[in-house]
Amino acid sequence: MIRAENVTRSYGTFVAVDGVSFEIPDGQIVGLLGPNGAGKTTLMRVLTGYHLPTQGQCWINEVDVQKNTQEAQKLIGYLPETPPVYPDLTVGEYLEFVAQVRGISQPETIDRAVEQTDIGPVYYKVIGHLSKGYRQRVGLAQAILHDPAILILDEPTSGLDPNQIQDFRNLIRNLGKQKTVILSTHILQEVEALCERVLIMHGGKIRADGSVAEIAKGLEGLNRYTVVVKGIAASDVASLETLGIWKERPQVAETARGLEIRVACAQNVEGAEVLFDWVVFRQGKILSLIPETFDLESIFSQLTREEK
Repeated sequence: MIRAENVTRSYGTFVAVDGVSFEIPDGQIVGLLGPNGAGKTTLMRVLTGYHLPTQGQCWINEVDVQKNTQEAQKLIGYLPETPPVYPDLTVGEYLEFVAQVRGISQPETIDRAVEQTDIGPVYYKVIGHLSKGYRQRVGLAQAILHDPAILILDEPTSGLDPNQIQDFRNLIRNLGKQKTVILSTHILQEVEALCERVLIMHGGKIRADGSVAEIAKGLEGLNRYTVVVKGIAASDVASLETLGIWKERPQVAETARGLEIRVACAQNVEGAEVLFDWVVFRQGKILSLIPETFDLESIFSQLTREEK
């Protein structure tokens, strides 16, 4: 479990993280999104104890990160954007060194990390000679070497090819069944594929927190539906307008499938039921009735657009 309360981190007069509070339960994979300079990396460094907050507190599994930094760090696997690897060592030498630093004596822990990150083929190679993708995997291997309860990953798929990205996503998905994961990335599709919850940062603040569907509803405050019907004329839509529940005038279009009607109502109104009953009353036939949602890209754009 990760908990932050009113966390602020300043550099002189510049406030990088501004009064951030949230809680992430065990076993949840959370995407941390935001434009460059939003405060994501600073927040991760505060959570991992590498930076102290100017104000506020954070806990890792009830361990106060400020008061017991080393104890908290034992529970965390951290992969910064630039992997903390030594280019002159082989992969095996580096992982053995990390194991020694962490006080790990069981060789099977290295074997497990190597298998999970699929770096066996380069185990005896010098890290400086590896591709960026493999260096990223080695960085992940050191992050999970001590089998931490919490994983904090900053741009973890940077530099990976499409196949490696897919493998990496599967790894994170499997790890998320047992661990709490915060994943910072600029790849929106990655968040949609992996994360059940999203934190969107902008200007050092949390602008949104929840699932994509929850954030979308909160942004607009409306439920939108598109219904395609047969057996109803465009002129009949006037009777739909008279029901008085729509926040916007219904939009009508003739399509090859039938008459397409788009409506918007308040969140506390069962618009889908109203549409269904109206079509049945008009003796029409519903071909499809689909609630419309924002996609993550449009949500991100709306929440992080600079004010003019």
